[in-house]
Amino acid sequence: MFNDPKYKNLINDIAGVLKEHNEEHFKNLLPEAVCELVEACAEEISEMELGHRTAENIGQVMKNYFYEGTRRAKIQPTHEMSAEFYNRVYNILSELKMPKNPNNKKIKAAYAKGSNRAAGQASSDMNKAKEQRRAGDEQGAATTRSRALGSLGRAYERSTKA
Repeated sequence: MFNDPKYKNLINDIAGVLKEHNEEHFKNLLPEAVCELVEACAEEISEMELGHRTAENIGQVMKNYFYEGTRRAKIQPTHEMSAEFYNRVYNILSELKMPKNPNNKKIKAAYAKGSNRAAGQASSDMNKAKEQRRAGDEQGAATTRSRALGSLGRAYERSTKA
């Protein structure tokens, strides 16, 4: 029955309704007190020193922030709520790692070609430029960004010649 073409529109409509319901469910799953702590948690994790950024330490920081939010909201936490909190923190952290810019394709291409060191350095330089821009140092941010793009372009050229 589900493979029959005459039921295809019905199945697509049902799938669309279920998708909307699922998105709305996860959007409204966490109370406001917990949602406020998502960015603070991601910020603390991103500011941790690399030597201290282990799975246990990251998990402990996430756990502390999540339970602080549930205490503020005076609710009983569930597994689904904690998973959604961890997913939101992870999404913020993944946005901080790879900069959103038009040259992002070059960074990904350099990674794909095997220039991990050059691409990683360029990515960290782009994040550094973003932090400089937030601090108000526009000239320093422009210099850091142009240096990152230049080294990335050279790495990309070397990887395409090989």
